[in-house]
Amino acid sequence: MIALSNSEDGTNLPRLINAGISAYLLRSCSIFKLADSILSVVSGIQVLTPSMIGKLMEVFRRQSHNTQNQNLFSLSDREKEILKFVATGASNKEIAQSCYISETTVKTHLRSILSKMEVKNRAGAVSLATTMGTLLKISRQ
Repeated sequence: MIALSNSEDGTNLPRLINAGISAYLLRSCSIFKLADSILSVVSGIQVLTPSMIGKLMEVFRRQSHNTQNQNLFSLSDREKEILKFVATGASNKEIAQSCYISETTVKTHLRSILSKMEVKNRAGAVSLATTMGTLLKISRQ
């Protein structure tokens, strides 16, 4: 499927790609570009104009950044609090006392954090959160 559009802003491009288009061209393109694109699509090649590639990358970056900021690995407020303590080197017992919860509950939260962040241990969670700037965002909240 080839999409022809008057729009140069690319805002509908991700939706069209998800719908299965193989090419996105502006209606102002030449008949030669259209013919060449049809041949490319028939051959299994996807076609985007250079300006649309830039727009798509911009939209992707914006969506990725928004998702990262909103989700913070989908950690709950309590999990963010626990991760902040972990980053300071606090033990499970110290975290439990500070948060007024049991050590078992701390361990449960830690398992959930490790699972959501897809890391194997506390150091990995802190390292990943630091690398992605998540710890800074958590401490500001």
